[in-house]
Amino acid sequence: MFRRPAIALKLCMLVMTAWTTGWLGQTARADEPLFGGRTVLVMVDDVGCVYCARWDREVKTGYQASPEGQFAPLERWRIGAPELRGLGQLVYTPTFIFLFEGREAGRITGYPGADFFWGEIDRLYVKAGFRPDAVPPPKPVENRASLDAAVVHRSALP
Repeated sequence: MFRRPAIALKLCMLVMTAWTTGWLGQTARADEPLFGGRTVLVMVDDVGCVYCARWDREVKTGYQASPEGQFAPLERWRIGAPELRGLGQLVYTPTFIFLFEGREAGRITGYPGADFFWGEIDRLYVKAGFRPDAVPPPKPVENRASLDAAVVHRSALP
């Protein structure tokens, strides 16, 4: 009489343990480089994120045209995208994850303003060996629409 509920409960507990410890849905091993081993800045955003919109207004265009943006091109992903599973826990948006040669070298959680963002980016990139004078200057962009189109934007949400 109580046998089936006990089995269901045990199965549920096993699945919950697997989920919370990362056994399920992990796409990359710890020793496997992410994003094809490239150096990128991953921006994790969400629909309706006011701080993401503020970052877009205050920093996005300048970042893409900067030596920092050439060193680590921006890739945007929606929170919850399966491609982000190898990056650990993501709760807040925006979260900026700096991947150097496919390995996480640092992250910035939240966006309190442009000065804070640029200071943190400089610190992370210099730690990885970035030198602004070693990056070739970006090609001139004729209009903002073509610059915005240069951002790689991927979304797991419709």
